[in-house]
Amino acid sequence: MNKDENTFVSYLTKIGEVALKVVLIALLILLIQLPLSFTVGYMQKGSSQDLLVPAFIFLGTAGLLCGVWLLYKKVSYDLPVQWTSKDIMKDIGLFFAMRILVALISIIFISGQTKNDTAIASFIPKDKSSLYFILFVLILMFVGPILEELVFRGILINLFFKDRFKWLAILVSGLVFSSMHLSDSIASFLLYFLMGAIFAFAYIRRRNIRDSILIHILNNMLAAYALLFLI
Repeated sequence: MNKDENTFVSYLTKIGEVALKVVLIALLILLIQLPLSFTVGYMQKGSSQDLLVPAFIFLGTAGLLCGVWLLYKKVSYDLPVQWTSKDIMKDIGLFFAMRILVALISIIFISGQTKNDTAIASFIPKDKSSLYFILFVLILMFVGPILEELVFRGILINLFFKDRFKWLAILVSGLVFSSMHLSDSIASFLLYFLMGAIFAFAYIRRRNIRDSILIHILNNMLAAYALLFLI
């Protein structure tokens, strides 16, 4: 095999590797939608108190969390870092800065809720005592943010960028994150892109996935409170 053929084979190999990574991210994005999708599907069927299905959803969600976490650890180049109270305060400060920017975009460019928030609000039943509703709230506030940070930040950034091209990694992570949130206008797409980019910045700043997870959980807790009790 001559030099040109070796070069061609090398290019094909690299293209194949990138394609496999793209397929893996796409599959993961589909998988992390399942806990909320199944919970909402059963919640809308009625207020059944059958323990079997919620137990399966709970165990399946726990298994998915473990699987995604193990995959993140396998592909991650992150080194263990301390997570001090000072770091947590910085994360909280970044969260408030993000919420101020989001509020400004919403007030100036978006009238009412985004399509994503409207869809979530439509799932909320009148009966808030069922096991499915409890699972819905837990997934919305905690499980969803953890899974999304592991996939959109931890796995995606490590697979495609490692510790290079940090601003490009933030840009791509924000774009992919926004594309998954039912944006129906440029303004709403920009809003979710901004959030995804800030989550990515929080992660890349110290290569600590706990930073972006904390900010994402705080954001979803605030959004869940608004959806559940103010709307």
